Amino acid sequence: PVPQSGGGPANVEFEVLTGLSMGLFAPQLTSPYMQILAGSSDFPSAVSWFAAHGHDTVAVHPFGTEMYKRKEVYPRLGFQRFVHDRTMQEHRHVQRGRYIDDASAFDEVIHQLHAHDRPLLVNLVTMQNHMPYPGQYDKPIGVRGLPRDQTAAPGQYAPGLALTDGSLTRFLARLRSSTERTAVVFYGDHLPPGVYPPSIEQVNGSRRLHETPYLIWTSFGPRRQAPPPTTSPTQLLPLLFDQVGEPLTPFYALLR
Repeated sequence: PVPQSGGGPANVEFEVLTGLSMGLFAPQLTSPYMQILAGSSDFPSAVSWFAAHGHDTVAVHPFGTEMYKRKEVYPRLGFQRFVHDRTMQEHRHVQRGRYIDDASAFDEVIHQLHAHDRPLLVNLVTMQNHMPYPGQYDKPIGVRGLPRDQTAAPGQYAPGLALTDGSLTRFLARLRSSTERTAVVFYGDHLPPGVYPPSIEQVNGSRRLHETPYLIWTSFGPRRQAPPPTTSPTQLLPLLFDQVGEPLTPFYALLR
């Protein structure tokens, strides 16, 4: 489960990269990126750990640099380079999509892999399926079980998910065909705002609205058949270490 529903993507990113839960902070702290990291000289994270162990580190976000003060925050976490909407290799949009599409974002990751001789850690935050949803796609996907006046947003959100599925499939296929040993952690930062009416929460409960899908994929080793556990974003990188057969760092052992 993620700490927020319908917003706060940088907080989930913070949890993944630092292993620190938002539940450890006072309620008045709503954005560690803006309230702590932007004013710090550095901050302990998995990024700096990978950099200290021979990896180049790149952040990719196909949007502006000022959202959540990422331009200031990423160097504090240990990223050596920040690739954004004005510095990416590709800037495609799907149909009338408002944002750079996921295919362009995944292609940027491939470009960065080819451009670096050393092992590489890439942190990608995509934008294709960000709100507002209506008017982006020519053929909305039909939605059942909702009043007619509440089907526009999910009907337009669903094609974006389908396009992401295809882009992710092609991205992983390219990684599997490479000789580089590669691992991917893919996760959702929150469920989409404005798509699920209050009746959905009443039926499913608040926790379900904080659960998002994730996967851990590698181009090498055995494929795990069992479904992954329901867990916290703070545990995604420890789970990755388990998947690739690497010993946990002392901090990840403490988290475990």
